[in-house]
Order: sequence, then C-alpha cells, then structure tokens
Amino acid sequence: MSTPKSKKKLTPTQEASDPSTSPERLAELAAQDIKLGRVVAKNSTTPPDILKTLGESDDKATRKSIAGNPNSPTDTLTRLATQFPEEVIQNPVFDLLLLENPNLLSEIPLASLRSLLKRQSIPIAFLSWAAKHEDVGVQLAVVLNPLTPAKAVKGLVMSPYPNVRAAAELHINYAEADDDFDWQRVFWERIGTDDLVQKEENIRPLLTLGLIDPRVFPELSEEIRRGVAQNPNTPADILVKLSTDEDSYVRWYVAQNPNTPVDVLVQLSSDKDSDVRGGVAENPNTPVDVLVKLSTDEDSYVRQAAVAVRRNVAQNPNTPVDVLVQLSTDKYYGVRGYVARNPNTPVDVLVQLSTDEDSDIRRGVAKNPNTPVDVLVQLSSDKDFYVRRYVAQNPNTPVDILVKLSSDKDSGVRRGVAQNPNTQWMY
Repeated sequence: MSTPKSKKKLTPTQEASDPSTSPERLAELAAQDIKLGRVVAKNSTTPPDILKTLGESDDKATRKSIAGNPNSPTDTLTRLATQFPEEVIQNPVFDLLLLENPNLLSEIPLASLRSLLKRQSIPIAFLSWAAKHEDVGVQLAVVLNPLTPAKAVKGLVMSPYPNVRAAAELHINYAEADDDFDWQRVFWERIGTDDLVQKEENIRPLLTLGLIDPRVFPELSEEIRRGVAQNPNTPADILVKLSTDEDSYVRWYVAQNPNTPVDVLVQLSSDKDSDVRGGVAENPNTPVDVLVKLSTDEDSYVRQAAVAVRRNVAQNPNTPVDVLVQLSTDKYYGVRGYVARNPNTPVDVLVQLSTDEDSDIRRGVAKNPNTPVDVLVQLSSDKDFYVRRYVAQNPNTPVDILVKLSSDKDSGVRRGVAQNPNTQWMY
C-alpha cells in the first residue's frame, strides 16, 4: 500500500478560514493582525466567544463580517445591527433567533431596531409589529420604509407624534394614486418647516427611490450618503454619483454594492483607500481582468479578496468560456483547480491543465466529465493516486484503462473502477 501524500502546510490565512482549525488557533490568528482577524470573522465555525471579541474591533470590515456570521452571539448581532442592518437581516440565524425568542424585537436596542426597520429587506411582519411601538424614532423608521403596508401606515396617521403623522400622510402607500402628486415637492415643502424632525431619517428612503435630485447630495450628511451607498436597491445612477464621494466609507459601500456599474468598479479599483479596493475585489460583478490586477495589490486584504472572487467565478457553471480560458492561467492553484472542474471549460484548456505541476489541478481534469479519452489515458499513470482515483471514476475512461486500474496498488483506485458504470463491460 502506498504511503498517503503528506498534507500541505496551510498558510495563516488558510488556517483562519479552515473550518477544522482549532478554537485556540483561531483566537491566536485573530490576535495577530487585522487582516487575519477579518478572515477569522468570516469563518462560520469560529466560536461565539471569539466572534464576540472581534465584534468590538475598530475595523469596520471585521465588524461587518461578524454581523453576517451565523455563529455570532445574539447580543453582538443586535448591537451591530445599528451599523450593519442588512448583514444582520440576511444572517441565516436571524430567523431562527426570532423563532427561539418571539420577544427578540422588543429586546433589540432602539438604535439597532431603527436601523433594521429602514431596510427594504426587513420582513413586512416586522414593520407591522413596529408600527405599534411607542418610540417616535421607531415609528418614523416604519413610516419612512416604502414597503410598510397601508394598514400600518394608516395607523401611524393617528400617531401622537406630529412628525410621524406628517410623514405617514406622505407615504407612498397612503397618498392617493394621482399622477399629478408631486412627492418631492411636497416633501421639501414639509421638511422646510419644523414639523418633521430627524431629517436624516426622512431623506434616506427618498434618495434610494430616486425621488431627490442628485445635486443636493453634497448637502447631505455622511450617515445618509453611507446608508444610500450600501442599500442594494439604490439605483445605479445614484451610485455613480456617490462613487466620487469624498468620504471613503461611502465609496467602500459603493464598491460592494451589486448595483454598481462595471465602469464604476473599474474606476474604484484604483482608489487610494485600500478598503475601497477591497470592496471592489469582493463585488461579484467585478471583471476578471480587474480581479487579476487587484491580486497584486500592495494590501494583503485586497489581494486575498480578489483571489476569493476569482475562485467563485472559476467554479460557476454559468461562467463564459472566454473568462474560464483567462482564469486557466491564474497564478493561484485554487483558481486553476476550479477551472479544471468546471463542466463549461473547453477541451483544449483541459488538455493544457492536465500537465499542470500541481496535483490538485490534475485531479480536477481527471474528474471533469468533458475530459477527452487521450487525456484520461495519460492521467491513468499519474503519480498522484487521487488523480488515478478520479480517472477510475470518470464515465469517459475506456474499458482497457479500467482493466489496468483494477490492479492499481491503491485500494481507492480499485474502488473507483468498481463504481464506474463502464465496469460491466469488463466482464
């Protein structure tokens, strides 16, 4: 029996993202530097106590990852909801927490609750519940969410707070369906008086709906611009305007927004702020050539993010052939490995990858259902027994090669032959 191939030593970054890394090692890595802490914060197996500590980090990227980590403690999530409401709402554990504790919404800090209620991804039932809340800020958050149902809005018209009543009367689900109704004009008339308070809270929903002229953007607070920049429902033309904002947080949110146009992502990939470039590297719509450029960025966080996105592109079965061809020469073996496994990868690229010096890439080629017979014949003699195992399992492997592999010294190869649908023709 052959000696198992020794496991490759993981880099600190790989350890930080590996689900099998021990809690003690994760804590050690998180304490080393901010970049490793960001990776540990994304690891879904990181223990809650470590995530709680990282949730207090001064680093915004780390806190954002904690908000989306399903292993984060409840009190940490409710606190971070103020800064990262979308991540908390989209956290897979959020619905479970509500099932476990039906009173959770009433226990959430007011600042966090207000932030959550402003998101258009918040469940409608939450808005209906919050419409009965006694806090004026909560009521305003509900009435300024364009998705709040008409029944809840009509209830808020009777609110004891004048500013809430005024906002409710202007709600899209309350106003009469009149083509001549000039929402923007009426809004500015109202906000010009003092019967609407917390003006930042009032402006943001109208911005995301495109109801405010972009020329007023410079007059708006950083909080508003940041909130609009990170909203996945913000129209592309507004994101274009915000992409040149003087505030780096605004540009960072634009860089991550799935609605941001490609030409803006290209522009932001050269931003002076490394977090902004990192946001571009994490955006699923960033072109491959930009990701390749970012993989050589001077900042390690940007490089790692760019590589991670390229891996995702390489394994997507819907990725265009020309993109797969480009990624097949990527310097990172993990990217080439996913190209080798992709069922959309053209034959000539599989032939090229079949001679890659890294065994992980050759394994991917051996496993690919489109690998030609002559390549499978070549790989059937590969020194790596995992490559031979995948050849033994591949339905395209010819019978004479299966016969040869049935006597392989590795038991896994022999089992692969036994499982191959073509084995029946050997007897």
